[in-house]
Amino acid sequence: MSEGLSPIAIPTSIRHACVYRSGAIVTRSGQTPAGTLRGEFSVEDLPLSLADASVRVSAPPGLSVSGVRVSLALPPAGETPETDSEAGIRSAEEAVARLERELRRVTAAQTRREKIAFSLPAPIEDEPPRAAPAAAWKGVIDWLTEAAGSDVEERLRLNEELTAARENLARLAREREEARRRESARAEKVRKRVTFHLEGSPSEPVTVDLEYRVPGACWVPSYVVRIVPREGRATIGLKALVAQTSGEAWDRIKLSVSTAEPLQANRIPELRSLRIGRRQPPTIEAGYREAPEGLEELFAPIDRERTRRPSLQEPPSPPRAEPPSITGVFHAALDAAPTTVGAPTVVGAPAAKGEGRAAVRPLPPPAVPSMPLPVPAPAPVRAPMPPAAMQPPGAAPATMAGGLVPQRVKEKAAFAARARADKADEDTFSAGAEEFAEAPAMEEPAEPPPGALRPRELDYTSYRLASWGEPSGRRGRLRLSSISDQTAELGLVPADARAVERRLREEGSAVVRPQLPEGARPVHESAGTFDYRYDSEALADIPCDGTLNIVPILTKEAAVRFEMVAVPREKLEAYRTAQMTNPLSVPLLAGPVDIYMGDEFLVRTPLRTVPAGGELSLGLGVEEAVKISRNCFFNESSHGLLGGGLSLVHRVEIEVASRLSTSVQMDVRERVPVLSEKEESIEITGIEANPAWEAFDQGPDHVIRGGKRWLFTLPAGETRKLSYSYTVRIDAKNELLGGNRRES
Repeated sequence: MSEGLSPIAIPTSIRHACVYRSGAIVTRSGQTPAGTLRGEFSVEDLPLSLADASVRVSAPPGLSVSGVRVSLALPPAGETPETDSEAGIRSAEEAVARLERELRRVTAAQTRREKIAFSLPAPIEDEPPRAAPAAAWKGVIDWLTEAAGSDVEERLRLNEELTAARENLARLAREREEARRRESARAEKVRKRVTFHLEGSPSEPVTVDLEYRVPGACWVPSYVVRIVPREGRATIGLKALVAQTSGEAWDRIKLSVSTAEPLQANRIPELRSLRIGRRQPPTIEAGYREAPEGLEELFAPIDRERTRRPSLQEPPSPPRAEPPSITGVFHAALDAAPTTVGAPTVVGAPAAKGEGRAAVRPLPPPAVPSMPLPVPAPAPVRAPMPPAAMQPPGAAPATMAGGLVPQRVKEKAAFAARARADKADEDTFSAGAEEFAEAPAMEEPAEPPPGALRPRELDYTSYRLASWGEPSGRRGRLRLSSISDQTAELGLVPADARAVERRLREEGSAVVRPQLPEGARPVHESAGTFDYRYDSEALADIPCDGTLNIVPILTKEAAVRFEMVAVPREKLEAYRTAQMTNPLSVPLLAGPVDIYMGDEFLVRTPLRTVPAGGELSLGLGVEEAVKISRNCFFNESSHGLLGGGLSLVHRVEIEVASRLSTSVQMDVRERVPVLSEKEESIEITGIEANPAWEAFDQGPDHVIRGGKRWLFTLPAGETRKLSYSYTVRIDAKNELLGGNRRES
């Protein structure tokens, strides 16, 4: 690629998006133009919410990708092409002008005719009056009356046509103005751009994939179950309700949803030792490495050339056809301290999505630009000084261009030196155990200690390398690039630059919180600690409006069996339930379920999280054809020596009657009292059931102690009687809380 040429723009489209608990990973694909075997390429019109450090570019085997950079870009305004509305406006203007001319002509003719008057000739003295030309006057009056009527009709017609023409012209002008405003807004819309180098020898256009992470996306699950009772099967459909405000619409994409987090910080725990004695300064994590020796010698040939050619001492700013990108101009260097922060390196391992596709991380510009001859250096950028934490311990205060140290830097350095001296005198501890025990516990400082790097300073993708044209001591070094530095290179006015900075901050940390439907639960509440991924079976469209959009993910069939569940202690009703096994190899997360019996909507019910292969139970509502009755009997009697105890005998009879035409599986649930570990004066004996029942455990979500149930098949039109009894023994002088009678 020749120096000074713009990168070749590759048209791309979103092919795949994976939505996580929060945020999404978007994958774009595009083809390089034919005949371009190597050079610098770019992908334009990317959202501002794009996370720079997450950009990955991959190419087919045999090609190498390097120099991936993310920058801000301002699309060129250009000239608004003439559309059909322009020709329509011209025609409307001509029609309005023609009608106005016609109206003026008719008005002028009417005005002239209105000036026509009749008068008798002046009388002559001593002569009789002359006869009036009555016939001529009558002819003129008839003509004027007819012309006046014609003028009124023509003026009325012209006024109506002129009003319609003016309204049409105003409408076309309004549409043109709106189109120009939209064009202007598009031209002023700042977006992000990814540039990279592609080297190789392909014989035809190749496909390049671009992957990046964006915030402002979320999803919740929803289900549709269609039951076919006669066939004993059901179809389970998983739907994802997806919302996103990433800054770009997802049209016709392959969608995946996941319960994982796209970005999670993990740190190996460190064991800290407790020592008696002088407090030791905290260990500082070095996020930098010492600059190599002889760094300034790399620029010696350039310095000699600039000395020999005075015209290069203060190079003029060359004209640019378009605003430079963020990394197009090398920024000012770090302090005079001989330190350099290590830059990210190329990852040579194949990408996860394609074997042999090399993935690379964004890199800062090279230390020394490759060039055959020295060229005029770009004007240095007046950037704010880096924080003191970027200097290694003991380094001298950094100097700005010209060797001047700002007063603020001097005051901060002096204050830090005095603070370190005072702390060295005060931080002494006695070796005695008593004094050590009385010493307060050391807490984590709210701010990093002097010399430590803050999280922002460990973001290596935000560093920029100073150009060879910077002053000595700054060139060839790195410094952090702020949002202001990025927007300053766009050449915007201050108000627009502040607006872009605000958009970068807002969109970069956007969180979408749509209104969830009834019964829906966020993914992080229902997925637990396990991560799963669900891939859609069809293409989806997700607009960038923050509203929930229904996306079908998959459908599976499963065998279904029906049961009647009754809890007579609570309600004398039987509830239909559909029991099935989760047919998926992944869990079904909690969410609302729309249940259809055939083609008829039955009910909406909530679903609890069901693991892969777990049992799924869905409530289908009350079955009116099953009648239940429950009768309780109580008897209180004395027992023991001299009647010192009470026996509270409880007996419960339950009757279940079916009015259905087919047999049904019944599950009747009851509960008996249980004793807590602290109760020693109460005894429960004589627990008997007819027919025999079994213990019932409802699971970890709803723990019930003393649960029992009967499982049996109830034939059509028959009645089944169930009963159980138990005895509670207490002292005669005591009484149970809530009354001795436990059943009602």
